[in-house]
Amino acid sequence: MSTLNDVLNFVKSKLSNGISNVDSLANIDSFLDLLFHSSTNNCKKLLICIGIDLKTLSSRFNETSNEYKEYCNELIRIINLCVKEPLTLRSTSDVPPSTNFGFHIKENYLYFTPFINADRFENSARILPLRGLLNYVIKKNLDQNPDIIPEGLPSIGEKIDQIIGQIIDGTINLGKLNLTNLTSGTGWVFFTDKEEIQNEIDEKKLPIIIDRLGWYMDNIDFDEYVVLEYPDDFSEKMFKPCTLNGDWGGEKNMDVYPGNGFFITHYNVDTWGRTCSVSGYCSEVRERIHTNNNFLKVYQFKVDLLGKLSSHIYCCVDETILENALNRFHNAN
Repeated sequence: MSTLNDVLNFVKSKLSNGISNVDSLANIDSFLDLLFHSSTNNCKKLLICIGIDLKTLSSRFNETSNEYKEYCNELIRIINLCVKEPLTLRSTSDVPPSTNFGFHIKENYLYFTPFINADRFENSARILPLRGLLNYVIKKNLDQNPDIIPEGLPSIGEKIDQIIGQIIDGTINLGKLNLTNLTSGTGWVFFTDKEEIQNEIDEKKLPIIIDRLGWYMDNIDFDEYVVLEYPDDFSEKMFKPCTLNGDWGGEKNMDVYPGNGFFITHYNVDTWGRTCSVSGYCSEVRERIHTNNNFLKVYQFKVDLLGKLSSHIYCCVDETILENALNRFHNAN
C-alpha cells in the first residue's frame, strides 16, 4: 500500500520535471511540504488527489501530451499564486494551504478545462435541499418559470418558509422547471448517475443518499430535499472532475470556508469520477461536472420531493477518508 510519503515524492518528481525556474521549483517544494506536514486532513487529501491526477494523466495521455502539460502548468500556476498571494482572513491568521488553494482555483476556474471529456448521459440528477433549489436555482430562472412563484423574485427570500410549506402540501407544484443555468460556489456543478441511487430515492433513504454522495457534513441542512433530474437532451459539455474542479474551501464573508472534506478525485477507469462515502461503509457513486455558465438553450428539468432529513447522519472519520484516497492513488495506473 502506498504511503503519504510515497505520494509526496511522486508528485514532487513529476511537477519538477522540466522546470528550470528556481523560484517556481522552490514554491512547488514548499507548498507540497506544507500539505504533507499539515495537521489538516484536507491538506493531506489534496496532496493525494494531485498524485491521482498525475498518475491518471500519464497513463491515459502520457507525459508529453498537451493534456498532461496543461494540467501541470495550471497546477503550478495555482501553487505559485498560493505562495505569492496567500489568503488572509480576519477570523484567523492560520489559513490551511488547502483553503488557500481552493480560493485561488475558484478565482481562476475559467482558465482550466478538465482533461477528460464525457459523452451525454441520459440518467443524471442532482440532490439538493428544497431551500437551496429555491434560492439558487428557481431564483435565477424566474423568467423561464413565471407561474411557479406568482409574486416574483422578492417573495422567495421574504417568504421562503411559507413557499416551502406550499410546495410540500401541493399548493405550489414544481413538477418541471425550465432552466437556463445551474449555479455553484466553485464554478463547477456536480451531478450523479441517478440509476446508482434509484433504490434509495424510491425508498426516501436520505441519510444513505447523503452518505454515498459524500456531502459537506459541516453544514448539513436538516430540511426538505429534492431530486433534480436532468433532461435526456441535456447536451452541455460534461467532464470527469479532477483536483482543479473540487471544492477545497476559500473565504466567505472574510471567514474560512472549509470546502468539501469528502471530495477525492478518481483514477482512470472511465469518464466518470467517484464520490467518497462519508461513513466509509456505503458504496461510492459515479459523478460528473459541467460549468455553471449559461446553457446553450433552455432545458426542462424534473423535480421530485424526497422528504425531510431528520434521521441519524453517519459519522465521518478522517483516517477512513485518507485511506480511501491512498487506495485510489495506489490503484491508479
